[in-house]
Formats: sequence, structure tokens, C-alpha cells
Amino acid sequence: MPFFSAPQYTGAAKDLLDAGLANAYDIDRLANVMYGAFFVSEEERKTRMCRMQHRMQRNNFYYGGVRIFEEPDLMLTVREPG
Repeated sequence: MPFFSAPQYTGAAKDLLDAGLANAYDIDRLANVMYGAFFVSEEERKTRMCRMQHRMQRNNFYYGGVRIFEEPDLMLTVREPG
């Protein structure tokens, strides 16, 4: 299992669903994630890494820019004063 020491609250965490995420300040959680990652098979590590790479390639900056124009609900609404 790929391991990232990043808080679960970062924006990247939502794209790294197959990674072991832990806040570096949460020592118990960090130890558990690292321990679990140690025992993941090579085949599962490769599978998880492929899924994450595919997700990151798909959800890049340009994808987000295009979605703004394709999905009007994502655009910010400007309110007129008064």
C-alpha cells in the first residue's frame, strides 16, 4: 500500500483513496497505517498504485477547468447587492 503522511483533511486525500493516509501528528494512526502497509502484498500495492495514478491523471487541473464550463452548478453564483 502506498503510504502518505498527510492529514486526511488535505485536498489531495480525496484523490488518494487507495493510499494509507495519516496525520503525522496522530502517532497511533500513523503507526497503524505504516504497520498495515508493511504487510500488503506486492500485487495489491501495484493495483492500488495503478488506480491512484489513473485517478490523478484523470482529475488534473485541466479536467477541473473543463468541468466548470460543462457543469454550471459548479460555477460560483454572483449575487447582485440589495
